Amino acid sequence: LQENLSKEAEEITISPEAEIIRLQFAADVENRLLGDLADFREWAGKICGTTMRIAAILCLAEKYPVDNGSNEEKSASSQQEINAVQMFKAIRIANYYIEHAKAAFRRMGVELLNDRCERVIEIIKKQHLTQLSLRDLMRACRFLPVKEEAQKVLDHLETYGYLSMQDLEPRTKAGRPGNPIYEVNPWVFERM
Repeated sequence: LQENLSKEAEEITISPEAEIIRLQFAADVENRLLGDLADFREWAGKICGTTMRIAAILCLAEKYPVDNGSNEEKSASSQQEINAVQMFKAIRIANYYIEHAKAAFRRMGVELLNDRCERVIEIIKKQHLTQLSLRDLMRACRFLPVKEEAQKVLDHLETYGYLSMQDLEPRTKAGRPGNPIYEVNPWVFERM
């Protein structure tokens, strides 16, 4: 394989048609960063560059096909151009990886939420809490410093019957509603 490759660097450009397709894909990804790709923006923000590298590989793969023993002469051109078909293929591959990443990040988020819920249940049992509020949870669980994350844990535990939302806490200041109080299912303490 080494003898077939030029020692000089190859220049890869992009055709005008492929550039239009690339720009449309980049705009689509940019819009999706506020939608279905918002939970993993850092990863998704790099997919356009990755897609261009895939397109370049596809372009070179056509220039240097797998040697099947024939002595056909390879293209002597040192400049390559990514065409529209190669760009479409690269985007198709990128979309596959986007869906894979969405599933993986979703799974990691669910596992993280389940781990947090298990830690909260252990703290509830250790401190013998029969009821708690969002504020109580955040005080007792320093690993939940963000209100939204703590609320996700409460919602998840309520969904699965570990907690039951009751009345609101009394107001602490005029105009500011209190947090809901959650009753702990007595079954939690029996489960050791």
